[in-house]
Amino acid sequence: MDDDQLGSLIDASVKALFRECPSVPLRLAGLHVAPESIRMEDANLNLPELRADHVFVVPDQEGSGERAIYMEYQLEPDSNLHDSWCAKWGGLKKQLKMPVNLLVIYLEKGDRAAFPNRIIDTSGPIVTELLFTAVRLWEHSDLD
Repeated sequence: MDDDQLGSLIDASVKALFRECPSVPLRLAGLHVAPESIRMEDANLNLPELRADHVFVVPDQEGSGERAIYMEYQLEPDSNLHDSWCAKWGGLKKQLKMPVNLLVIYLEKGDRAAFPNRIIDTSGPIVTELLFTAVRLWEHSDLD
């Protein structure tokens, strides 16, 4: 049996094990959920077409290749768009096969108080966070 076959066998075995006992990996991560309250969802992703505002490919700062800068612009913060930013970031990483950084440009302060630089989801001790660079244009103005 070669390494690819062994890897496929292990992958299939682990998927079968966790499909039958989904509370085990959650418990290993510190999330204690009653097994009967866990619902399995379809793991296939069917995403609508998504379009980034801009994608620029630039030299890596360490000089070891290239990276993409994925840019989004917002006149005012809209957290309803965060899910699409995550999907676009992941899709661009897969499509471009290089590191991708998200850069959000906030165009106007207005009466808003928060201009986030992260997207975070938590479930007890399990945390997923996308940290990105946020540029607030009014912080770079000499007009103040």
